[in-house]
Amino acid sequence: MVVTTRNFLRLLRAGVFGRQEQLEPLSVWKWQRLYQLSLMHGVSALMADGISLLRNQFFFQMPEKQQAQWAAATKAVEEQNRRIDLRVSELASIFAQHQWHTLLFKGQALATYYTQPLHRTPGDIDFFFADEAQADAAEEWAETNGTDLEDTRHDSLKYQWQGMNVEHYRQMQQFTNVLRNRTLQQIIEKELQESAPAYIIINGTRIETAPHTLGLLLLLVRITRYLLSDGITMKQITDLAVFLRRQGNRIDSNRLADWIERLKLGAVTQLIGALVAETMMLDDEEIPFFNPDGDRQAERIIDEMFDLRGEWRSTNDDALFTPNDNSPALFRRTRHTARYFSYYPSETIASYISSLARIEE
Repeated sequence: MVVTTRNFLRLLRAGVFGRQEQLEPLSVWKWQRLYQLSLMHGVSALMADGISLLRNQFFFQMPEKQQAQWAAATKAVEEQNRRIDLRVSELASIFAQHQWHTLLFKGQALATYYTQPLHRTPGDIDFFFADEAQADAAEEWAETNGTDLEDTRHDSLKYQWQGMNVEHYRQMQQFTNVLRNRTLQQIIEKELQESAPAYIIINGTRIETAPHTLGLLLLLVRITRYLLSDGITMKQITDLAVFLRRQGNRIDSNRLADWIERLKLGAVTQLIGALVAETMMLDDEEIPFFNPDGDRQAERIIDEMFDLRGEWRSTNDDALFTPNDNSPALFRRTRHTARYFSYYPSETIASYISSLARIEE
């Protein structure tokens, strides 16, 4: 790792977990590069917390102008989160009045596990509807009360409500591979029926979210899909690290292991475990799906994540990273598929075939 990457991770761990870490000296140019990376990875406010914790160190010599940049970025994230949290609580109350059973998941639900929930960079508001009739009724409500409706897929509806992006889902996560996706949906349906619900508090409103063990599986599936297709950022890895540390004692490791086996996720979750262990310094026992004696080849992916020659773009509530080497899209995607094929062959191939249509478009 180069010095900017090392300091990036130290500040992030300090901001998220309150770790005392020793910074290395940086030039003004490298401090600016670090700031750019924090925005691209969607963790600027979290790293600002790290700056506040470590700012009295001898090697912390950031110009006041750059400190003001971090402060302004943090304020913007806080204000956006306050607006979104208000809309989340309002929507949850509206859905409850209609007696629709919904679960809040992804971004704003994950933020509640952070020490500073307002400092997780926000995105869309994501609700899951398990009941088809209720999902249809909620879609009719959105058509009447929302704007800019967009049927993004057969299982989701995106729209604007009170200035915020909202998305209704009929599948909480999905694989491109049909057989793997069928197994995943069976697991989700059974877990929602058999496990006690989990709840979070947002803006004073008690809202249901995914049961904890299922929530971890959904995080792993989400990161897997990004890793195999568009690339990942530290925002996604940090979500996983926070969830593991804050909710790890509520995870049923045996149940999770059974799901990973049924979905054939062992190799890719081992890689994800290595990533979270090496970047966020979680202990091996905090990562129930990780074998410390197994494959830990995460260095190349970490290097790619911090290479500013790449391109970041946003989708839903995440920034995604794609290395930019000026290669044609088809060649770049083919090479990416070959690189990750061994980690999850069935989904890698299905995702690649699906991507050919998008590239052609």
